Amino acid sequence: LGDCQLIDITDDATGEVHSEAKKHTPIYVNEIGHNTNLCANVRIMHKNDRSVYYYACIEKENAMKKGDCVELLVDYGKLYENVRERKGYGVANLYGNVGDDSDRGAKLQRN
Repeated sequence: LGDCQLIDITDDATGEVHSEAKKHTPIYVNEIGHNTNLCANVRIMHKNDRSVYYYACIEKENAMKKGDCVELLVDYGKLYENVRERKGYGVANLYGNVGDDSDRGAKLQRN
């Protein structure tokens, strides 16, 4: 507890998630977006041009017991807002009447 543990879930030959990882390891995270009721439990500690590295951060007081489930949540911050808008859940979509990428006019304005 409190130590970093790194797990590579990709196949060295293909770069794809290997079959054992698909069976036992969560390979997706959701984003908290603008929901103030959600708390990030996954941190982005490092990224480069090709990869994002996620670290699960379960606080000691929220330690899980065997069989417990928890949704993995990350906060991409303000830099991700343009992606949120394209997908329809950015601030401009929620409060500014701006369409997502299925709205041709909104898409053209963004691009």
